[in-house]
This record gives sequence, structure tokens and C-alpha cells, in this order.
Amino acid sequence: MAAARSGAGGLLPMLREAAARDKAQDVRREAASAIGRLSRELPQAFGLLAELAEHDDPGVVLQAARGLAAALRDPANRAVADAMLERLACHRNEIVREFVQIERSRALAASDSREIRGGGGGGGGGRGGGYTRRCRTGCAMSSCTAMCCKRWRGFRMTAST
Repeated sequence: MAAARSGAGGLLPMLREAAARDKAQDVRREAASAIGRLSRELPQAFGLLAELAEHDDPGVVLQAARGLAAALRDPANRAVADAMLERLACHRNEIVREFVQIERSRALAASDSREIRGGGGGGGGGRGGGYTRRCRTGCAMSSCTAMCCKRWRGFRMTAST
């Protein structure tokens, strides 16, 4: 697996096979982890993460989720990764669900892409004086389906700039 860290794209077919079908759980999990590391550099590896996210082994799914969570920082892959992680937020395995919810919360709270700006006076033609209503994940609570919004209905008010 050390070769995966060097960015060796030729390993993808072998890693895919090992992650999907190897009899040893540790081998499947480590192969999925290596694919996740390669996905930062290779688009075809990122595509394999979607396949691994549907695997029967929760260890493989968790490693795929780790790769997808890392992709949330990449503007080119953010939307696709977030959509896949949203599906995994309802996974049958509690550890996978919790990991996904935490990582999505971190990534979305750090991102301004889901802010809704509104009201607040100050009169400046839309600049300054307004407020952004967000839940913990940074989403618009009225349209959010994340578990944190279903359980936690408080708003965090931040001044917009």
C-alpha cells in the first residue's frame, strides 16, 4: 500500500479487486484506504469511491467515506462527494453514519457555499447589516435533511460581510 502514497495509478485495478473481493477484511479495508488516497490525484480513483461506498463491508464503506470526506475540500469534487456522503449519512452501520455526519458538518461549516443571506436592516443595498441563518452544518435549516437539523433546531447568527 506504500506505493499508493506515491500516486501510482497503475495500481488501481489491483486495489479495486482487493477492496471488492479479498477474503481478508484488513486487505479490503487497506485497499479502499489506498484508493481514497489516490483519489486526491486521480479522477478514476475518485470514481471508484462511489463503487466502494456501496460495498457490504462497513470497513470498506468507512474508508470510502474518508476519501469522499477529503474530497469535500476540493471544489471540483465537492458536489459529487457531498451527494454520496449524504446517502451514507443513513447507512445501516452506526459508525459509518456518525463519521459521515461529523465530516459533513465540519466541511459545510467551513464553507460559505450554503449560506443564505437575508434581512437585518443596515440599509446598504445588500452589503453589510444582513445576517446569515445557519445550523451547525452551515446549511439553510428550512431545506436541510441532515440529521443534526432534525434534532437540533437552533440557529447561529453571523453577520454577513
